Amino acid sequence: MDYRNTNCSNQHVDLMGLGPMRILDVGLFISVLGGGLSLASTLFPWYGVGGQGISLFEPATNSWFVPWLILIGGVLSILSRYGALVTSFGFWAYQSGPPLFMYFGLIPISVPEYSFGLGFWIAWIGILISLQGGSWNFAVAGLRLPNVMEWVFPGVGVLMAIIGIFAYDITRANGLSFLRAIPALAIAAMGMVMACSGLIRTGAWAKMFEPRSKH
Repeated sequence: MDYRNTNCSNQHVDLMGLGPMRILDVGLFISVLGGGLSLASTLFPWYGVGGQGISLFEPATNSWFVPWLILIGGVLSILSRYGALVTSFGFWAYQSGPPLFMYFGLIPISVPEYSFGLGFWIAWIGILISLQGGSWNFAVAGLRLPNVMEWVFPGVGVLMAIIGIFAYDITRANGLSFLRAIPALAIAAMGMVMACSGLIRTGAWAKMFEPRSKH
């Protein structure tokens, strides 16, 4: 057998007759890493009040559905970067609860000292990584998602960035410190990354910066 022209990054094998699969798939690795971090975040406190950590699974009236979104989104993120949409929605819903509830007077502004815990930030990193993963991993028998679906990311990303900036303004308007408003900026940053990632995948980013041809 001749190994002289073997390239590990481009090598394919036929696995159980399911068609060619890449031995080293960077997109799959990124998806597994991002989805794994999102799932692992549930093992750590997402919130802290007065120095006491609060688990994501502890009951809360404004975020009872968030654990399900994080778990489902984490699993889907391993299959496709579209799973990050589900995770990011749960992440946003969990973050937006305290500032929005204070803004509408549902909870008093003079609440005890609170902060978002390690699990919250692990999930944030996991979502950012998942957004860079493959559009559809485990592509068996030529199954691919239509490229037009990539346009979902710019729209959702811009909306999420606007919501993050709005939540930042609400947090600051309530007289809270800049450190308390950092999670809102994390939402805005996540939305910007999501929008840019979608524009790059659709090719619109390259067209925007493509020099005009001279006639």
